[in-house]
Amino acid sequence: MKILVAVLGIRVCLLFPILFLFSCSSPNKKSTANQTEMKENIHKVDTVTINLMKFNPEVLDVTKGDTVIWINKGLVAHTVKSYQPDKFYSDTLQPGQMWKWVMTDSAAYYCTIHPVTMIGKLLLK
Repeated sequence: MKILVAVLGIRVCLLFPILFLFSCSSPNKKSTANQTEMKENIHKVDTVTINLMKFNPEVLDVTKGDTVIWINKGLVAHTVKSYQPDKFYSDTLQPGQMWKWVMTDSAAYYCTIHPVTMIGKLLLK
C-alpha cells in the first residue's frame, strides 16, 4: 500500500510541472492581441529644429499620436501655424523656446513671421 501511494505521489509530482509548463506556453490569442495593441499605442517624439530660417526637417513622416516638438535654435522669433484653419498655431517662439503638438493627421505648416521661406510638412504614415 505504501509503495502504491509513493508511486502515485511521484506521478503527480512529475505530471503537475508538465501540465503547468504546457498551460503557460500555449498560444493565447487574447495575449497576442493585447501585445499588438500595446505596440500600436506606443508613440514616439519627433523633433523639428528651427534654424537659419528653415524648419529641419522640412518634411517629416509621423504616425497618428506621435508628438512633434519644434525647437527654435535660431537667432530670431518664429511661429508654427498650420495652413488648415484652427488646426494648430504656436505662440511666438523666442530663441531657445520650444512648442509641441500631438499629431492626428497630415499637415502643412509655416512660420507666420517668415511665411515665404519657412514652410514644412508632416505626413501621416
